[in-house]
Amino acid sequence: MPIGTKEENKKSKETLVLDCFLSTKIGQTWYSRNKFINRQDCEEPDFIFIDANNQTHGLELVQFVRPGGDWQQINRTMQHIVEQVHAYFLKQDRNIGLVVDAINKEHLQTISLVRRYSGITKLEEKPESIKNKIIKAIETEIAANKTFVRTNIDLGSHWLRISASTSFDTELRPTFNCERMYFDLRPEHIQNLITKKNALLERYLHKCDKCSLLVVVDNENNCFSPMTITQSVLNNQYASRFENLFLVCIDGNDSKSYSLKAP
Repeated sequence: MPIGTKEENKKSKETLVLDCFLSTKIGQTWYSRNKFINRQDCEEPDFIFIDANNQTHGLELVQFVRPGGDWQQINRTMQHIVEQVHAYFLKQDRNIGLVVDAINKEHLQTISLVRRYSGITKLEEKPESIKNKIIKAIETEIAANKTFVRTNIDLGSHWLRISASTSFDTELRPTFNCERMYFDLRPEHIQNLITKKNALLERYLHKCDKCSLLVVVDNENNCFSPMTITQSVLNNQYASRFENLFLVCIDGNDSKSYSLKAP
């Protein structure tokens, strides 16, 4: 890898985030209010803007990275379980189509009517037990002479919604659905980022007169596990030492930015 490539890629990504922020109403207001006439790429802070009075305004970016990765391995385990169930029925000369959806019980209690598949972050039973439960649920329905099965299994924090067809010409293939694993961003997630950056503010101010912080939530590159900006995040009062505190949620044409509350 050529020298500088990694740094150039990092700055290129930061510039895309900045352009996205400045294309939003909050970003445009901040830019025009300060009457910026020039911009410089920098490090610590990431960008420096110069206003008409030759004052320098730093902007530091910090990205929220979704914690934990166990859900990915667990979802692969669940897909394997579904395939094992399919193989079980194949041995009995039943070529069933099978789809299993993981539905978070908390999400069923919200007012949203949008189905929110939710990857399981912790298996509350052993895989063999889950497999046997699915098989038993399907066999019970088949015994009632049903050609299309629709039933649920209680898995603690989740329901497993089972859809199975016993027709030989079915197009349903063994699939475990958790594509849209939503993650609710909470105030403490944002505050943790701010606290870490607060400790570095003096370093930033060696290069600029003022400095603002931009928290980045990237849903464009996490389309299968989007993060939700909850109202509590927007209403919370944050302990910040920065002049301005912004949050940008990058999501293609639906990107939005917010001005967060701080003393």
